[in-house]
Amino acid sequence: MIKGTIFFVCFIALCVLLDARPNFSHLRSTYTLIPIHGFHELPRTSNEAFKQDYVKVGSCGDGSGFLGERFIRDLNDPDIILIYDVNGFISGLQNVVPSKLSRNEFINMELNPYYQMDNAINGHVTTAYFIDPDRICTDGRSQIEFDSQGTGYTLIFQKGLDLRQKKSFVEIPLIENEIQNSSNEWFEHGCWFNMGKHYAEFNHKRDQSCDMLFPGFITYHNSMLHGFAWMHYGKLNGSRYEHPHKFMLSHIVKKGPRCLYKGEKT
Repeated sequence: MIKGTIFFVCFIALCVLLDARPNFSHLRSTYTLIPIHGFHELPRTSNEAFKQDYVKVGSCGDGSGFLGERFIRDLNDPDIILIYDVNGFISGLQNVVPSKLSRNEFINMELNPYYQMDNAINGHVTTAYFIDPDRICTDGRSQIEFDSQGTGYTLIFQKGLDLRQKKSFVEIPLIENEIQNSSNEWFEHGCWFNMGKHYAEFNHKRDQSCDMLFPGFITYHNSMLHGFAWMHYGKLNGSRYEHPHKFMLSHIVKKGPRCLYKGEKT
């Protein structure tokens, strides 16, 4: 087994015939081979989060370096932080890595711009936004927009804490052939049950360094964006994480870099 942790987020993308773009009708987390044992539905409004005992850990303008009204699922089991806009509609999601794991024998997360320190929860987070970041703390989405767009209409990862800089955001193509043609940053890897086809910054070269790469995968199903997975070095014990076996990882990653397998048990 790999000494690493995967956190999978699934949008349940549906094809919209009008523009052949995905419509994100759900927000689910935690991969499992048998769907009824995982794929937990996450609250898509702040009111639902309150009812499910989520705890507020951040707000617009709090100087944290993150956008939105932020709610953590469980302070004693920190794994998911949901991000809502000023109107209470889902706008993004964060994954938590406790500070004790930010530096370990496999990677220094303090050097990777996809990880940011969050003092509110004493850990590093990776951040994804599902709507235009400029709207989250300004006008937000209306009920009509939420009903029409669902979870969101884009996938943007935060890369750094300076929200004024365009380079602090990495937008992911919604259509598979767009990521294939977008740049040399994303490379096609394997397809796995209930996940889809994976793309990552692993460039199929064994000597590639993992230090500055996006820590995870983008997944597509039927040529549409389907979800994404964050993959962290270190053993995270939260109930929403998966710990991939070598067999699974070998089918997901085609010719991965040596650094990916540092944590493999012998």
